[in-house]
Amino acid sequence: MAYPAHITPPANTRLLNAVRAISFSDTLETREAVYKALLEGTLLVLASPAGVDGGPNLIISRAEDGQPTLLVFTDEYALHLWQAEEVLYFVLLGADLCQLAVQSHIPLMVINPAGPVGMEIAEAELRLLAEGYLPTDAYRNVAPKGTEVMIVAPDNVPSAQWVDRLQSFLAQHPQIAAAYLFVMAVGTEPPHLTVGVQFAELPEQSEIEQIMWQLVNNISAVEGSRPTFIVLAGNILDTVQQTVQPCFQRE
Repeated sequence: MAYPAHITPPANTRLLNAVRAISFSDTLETREAVYKALLEGTLLVLASPAGVDGGPNLIISRAEDGQPTLLVFTDEYALHLWQAEEVLYFVLLGADLCQLAVQSHIPLMVINPAGPVGMEIAEAELRLLAEGYLPTDAYRNVAPKGTEVMIVAPDNVPSAQWVDRLQSFLAQHPQIAAAYLFVMAVGTEPPHLTVGVQFAELPEQSEIEQIMWQLVNNISAVEGSRPTFIVLAGNILDTVQQTVQPCFQRE
């Protein structure tokens, strides 16, 4: 591939390869690779000259629906594809960019809007990444087997608004029969707030991952805590049902 004389070839290969992998197969593993590469790497971001505090003044774009959007680029070539003319940019750590986006109330980050490969990072993902937390860590494929598990009712119930949002999402998926909110400790892990999802019949693995990932991405984090989302089945389901009442149940 030929590049303009003043443009260096892509150097951010780790993030580029991770984003490219998602375009072929969007799974928990490929998303986790993107998140790690994003947090541990650098990105180019459009900015105006530094403000009085010496920091960059980020240039915020607008998506087609009008929502504020932060455009970022893996390298100069990706930036050149979007804007052929020279523009001012800063090179920032991905972790710092996520924090800036959250602090600036920007709900969407777009990586490489003009290619060569790109993707969007949604608000819920940005919020977790800004804290150094991988969004994929919030989802466990199935309840673990062969490990000591403690399940108790939560002392602090999330806000009614949060529960309403959870129930509205679950109601849109007829495969889900019920959901439970509880505190779980697995092995030596500290106890953590957990949303357990019971399917009427377990669908294909790919469909489970899609639904659970949408759940992670669409439900706001509980203030002061980061809930884990798991699929309930077998003995874990029986224990949960004996411990707490469902926060959602399909009629």
